[in-house]
Amino acid sequence: MKRSELNIKEHGVEGPYGVLSPMEVREHRDRLLSYVNEVRSTGKGQGALAVTPFDSEQHPFAQALLPLIKHPNVMKVLRDALGEVVLLRGVNVFSKPPSGGKGEVATDPFDRGQLYPIQWHWDDPFPPGGEDNSLTAWIALTPSTPESGCVRYVLGSHRFPVERDDPSDRGQLTFQQDEWPFDEQYPIHNGTLEAGEILLHHSAIVHGSGPNLSNQSRIGIALRVFAPEAPHQVTGSRIGMLLGEPSAAVEEVLSSAGIQAKPSISITWWDGQRQNVESMNQSNRYPRPTVHRAFGA
Repeated sequence: MKRSELNIKEHGVEGPYGVLSPMEVREHRDRLLSYVNEVRSTGKGQGALAVTPFDSEQHPFAQALLPLIKHPNVMKVLRDALGEVVLLRGVNVFSKPPSGGKGEVATDPFDRGQLYPIQWHWDDPFPPGGEDNSLTAWIALTPSTPESGCVRYVLGSHRFPVERDDPSDRGQLTFQQDEWPFDEQYPIHNGTLEAGEILLHHSAIVHGSGPNLSNQSRIGIALRVFAPEAPHQVTGSRIGMLLGEPSAAVEEVLSSAGIQAKPSISITWWDGQRQNVESMNQSNRYPRPTVHRAFGA
């Protein structure tokens, strides 16, 4: 399927769009890694790489990322998808290290329940009215390819009412191979990105990612964004950081939707463990990670 044919409403994925020049990619990546390396070299606490919703946007980790988040090209893509008023409820930074060896890249489009380092999951519960106003914007700062463990999407799964004991459960949705609910109508798509590209995905689309078999880290930033009218059952909160300038008209939109715009931001740094490639080859299955987050990508 051609990239230009993908759209949020039908497929649950849209893009990619080029938003950063090669020079800008280097600038944003260098600023981010400079901060991370400083945190590690000085022995600062874990809080330096985990900003809570109660922290101000003045937190140094937030300051390292906000120039990228508010980049005009990024904002244009977000506004085209969600409207003029865009709210940010969280940021996840992913650095998936190389595996340190060769292995087999998953190429079978119907590998179905294969266990990945980031297992099949959704970011948010299935939307009650089929809304398309809660998204994840995935920005690549290094190439994201099948070899480096790019995000893989089950196209159309954001419209598939997966049965769960608690449909509003915000925990990770995991499928084993014998539990795979999809058929050939729901093809698996590799979210291949060049550095400096952005890809949007619906918060309820099922996705996961394989091991990094390339020779460099796969670094990407996931912005969890929503429009004011996004339902509480999906966002889990009526609080968000306004991306853009406040105005009387914007305040009216937020007030009517019951949204509180606060200058705070939630950020997590996900530093994936190196995968045991020999074990993967022997078992022909991707092993479960010892550490992963429900909101992984």
